[in-house]
Amino acid sequence: MSLQKSALATAIVLALAACSSSNNDTTKLKAQSTNTSASQKAAAEKAAAEKAAAEKAAAEKAAAEKAAAEKAAAEKAAAEKAAAEKAAAEKAVAEKAAAEKAAAEKAAAEKAAAEKAAAEKAAAEKAAAEKAAAEKAAAEKAAAEKAAAEKAAAEKVARDAKITELKEQAIAAGLNSEEAKHFADQNVNTPENQIKNKLDTFVAQLQEEKALAQAKALKGVSDSRYVLNDITAESRSSASSTINAVTQESRIQTVVYNQPYSVVIGDYAGSVSYNNSTAGLISDNRSSAIAIKGLKTEESAIPNAGKATYIGKAFNGAYLAGSYDWDNRTWEEDKIAQGALSYLVDFSKRTGSGSITGLGDTITLQQGSISGTGISANAEQGYRTGSYMLDFYGKTAEEIAGKVMFNRKDTVGFGGQRGDITK
Repeated sequence: MSLQKSALATAIVLALAACSSSNNDTTKLKAQSTNTSASQKAAAEKAAAEKAAAEKAAAEKAAAEKAAAEKAAAEKAAAEKAAAEKAAAEKAVAEKAAAEKAAAEKAAAEKAAAEKAAAEKAAAEKAAAEKAAAEKAAAEKAAAEKAAAEKAAAEKVARDAKITELKEQAIAAGLNSEEAKHFADQNVNTPENQIKNKLDTFVAQLQEEKALAQAKALKGVSDSRYVLNDITAESRSSASSTINAVTQESRIQTVVYNQPYSVVIGDYAGSVSYNNSTAGLISDNRSSAIAIKGLKTEESAIPNAGKATYIGKAFNGAYLAGSYDWDNRTWEEDKIAQGALSYLVDFSKRTGSGSITGLGDTITLQQGSISGTGISANAEQGYRTGSYMLDFYGKTAEEIAGKVMFNRKDTVGFGGQRGDITK
């Protein structure tokens, strides 16, 4: 804009100068007209060129200034926009973070509150349930205890009544007060239809126990020293010699055959010879005494019907020679000979007979009749003859025990136990 103003001023000055010259010297002007026009034209062209250059420069300057201004404005606007966008973004992020934090804190608080409320509710419900369960259990326990107590009381009354009844029955069966109480206590729960059998069995067992105790006292020997149902021999002094199977000896000995209700005790002293393989006596110069002790059966208690066989053992004081046990590689010592007794009693006919084996030749016990509490009759062993006697022992003749005499001397002791009575 300053270049345009300068060119315009120059043109005005030139025009005023030209007008002044023309008034003073027209001729001169006319003479010089041609030169002036050329100068003016050149000046005008110059001015126009300068004006154009000035205008161009001004335009370029203005355009440059405008471009610079627009660029600066654009850059400023872009910077302001970027700053604004950045600030907005940062604000949005901050607001979002704050909102999320607030939401998280709110959710956490709500969750904690909900969990607390749920826990308090669950605790309250649990406490209420436990209280209800405890009250129910206490009530059920009290009811059960009451029912149990009532039941126990009723059962005790019934039990006491049953015991009293059983004691009366037991006393009527012959038991004393203590025995009756023992039976009642054992059978208070026994069905009624089994009481009689139980009482009969109890009475029988008690009687047997008493009888065995009485027999033990009457026998006068120790069951621990003399084993039941076996033969035991004890020698106080002896001298013997053996040639082949014949033993010649002088011995003082006691031989015992111990049974539950009876005992047979043989005392031998003196010289005797016997076959140590068969236990048969060859010569007998001993003095001997065979005693039988125990609980004799009462005559009225001996069965009066049926038959029964008594099985047992017998002895004559002889020994069987020992032998070498090849399996165990040991020498077996001499042992007291044990014969076998078998004796049949016909209670209906009141007779009895039997035999003894294992003591040399068979000893035949001829038939004899029951007289009082026993039987006596003849006995035979090979060519020898003699006699035997026996008695019944036990409550109802459960056993027999006796001896065989040869040459009017106690020689063989025997005993046996009864099997079942058959018709």
